[in-house]
Amino acid sequence: MKDNYLVVRKDGKLANIDDDGNFSWDPQGQTFSKEDATVLTKVHDDCYAFKVTPPKKRVKVTEDESAVLFNITTTTERPAAAIAAYVDEAGYKNKANIGALADLETHLMRAYENGWEIEKPKLYHVPVPYTKHSFYAKSSGTELTTVDESRLGEVRTKFTDEEITQYYLDGLGRKPV
Repeated sequence: MKDNYLVVRKDGKLANIDDDGNFSWDPQGQTFSKEDATVLTKVHDDCYAFKVTPPKKRVKVTEDESAVLFNITTTTERPAAAIAAYVDEAGYKNKANIGALADLETHLMRAYENGWEIEKPKLYHVPVPYTKHSFYAKSSGTELTTVDESRLGEVRTKFTDEEITQYYLDGLGRKPV
């Protein structure tokens, strides 16, 4: 990726070169390569160049991870230690392997540093085996019912990965919503 630089005069106006090659100072400038920015600062001694860095991409996290990160940002002065403690506890509960825990710790540290957004869970329709147009739908509590495909727009016909496991539908096919 090519570095971009803005050239700024001391009064805050930015360097600009239009399509015809005419130079001007205006409130909305343009970016230059490092070499061009260096030349402009030498020609115009009342200005300076600075590198424009793109914003860091926010990291997608689960709702649980978001709650942990929010808690860490509001209650601790040592975020790295708090994240490490959370990862250790998660590993102990889930008997996860060391590689997966290291990945989780890196993921959470990157989210803490760059900012995060909650990832929407992927949703699926689960077809009833040996039928052509029937799908499972959530009923009351832990019970399931079936509906035909004309009712797939209903929220109760959409399952997350966790719900598919909860309702013991793991071995069945699934169609992304």
